[in-house]
Amino acid sequence: MKRAATIPFRLWAKQGLIGLFLLQILMLQAQEITYKIYSTASQKEISLEELVADVSETDVLFFGEQHDDSLAHALQDGLYKALLESYGTVTLSLEMFETDCQIIVDEYLAGFIGKSKLKKDGRAWKNYQEDYSPLVEEAKEKGQSVIAANAPRRYASMVSGKGLGELNKLSPAAKDYLPELPIYTDDKGYYQRFKKSMEEVGHSMENDNYFYAQCVWDATMANSIYSHWKKHK
Repeated sequence: MKRAATIPFRLWAKQGLIGLFLLQILMLQAQEITYKIYSTASQKEISLEELVADVSETDVLFFGEQHDDSLAHALQDGLYKALLESYGTVTLSLEMFETDCQIIVDEYLAGFIGKSKLKKDGRAWKNYQEDYSPLVEEAKEKGQSVIAANAPRRYASMVSGKGLGELNKLSPAAKDYLPELPIYTDDKGYYQRFKKSMEEVGHSMENDNYFYAQCVWDATMANSIYSHWKKHK
């Protein structure tokens, strides 16, 4: 499987729906984590090895996470290592790193800068060391690419504050960090789910700009993965 991949909690395969849900994490004992993985296709429990084998024809894997869920991060790490062992080349794409930090990520992987510079200049999240560093270190050790996939937060903030049209005012150099404009936002079902999720955490949507900002993030991450995949099929 020498193709670009992200690391998924819910997996959608090119061959058809394989949606795999981590439904139950049963126990955390010292360094050992025990969990069960269920396939929504077969309605049966499967092993991590079976999961890895099932995605042999898959181009991109998505692992949806709660960013502060350490158990999910441990599973990510195990899955990424298993994919590398089976397929040799697996590109890691991270929401945390923004597109204008790609050069910083690349410099770290090449050994030009140290971890402290990566964390500071790459604007890594507070839980980077505990939850994401193992993935990046594995990629570095195995000579794998890491995609800084997300839109720079300053551009998403522009959109959430003043609207989607603000992106058109950016310079050509700034637009290089984003997908081709305009950003697609006309997904009614997604809009309703997003609105509901915002309300559940106590954020009322006074206008649609918050949704548009989310679409900027989504589109940029998708474009980052697709652009890399086109060059490294």
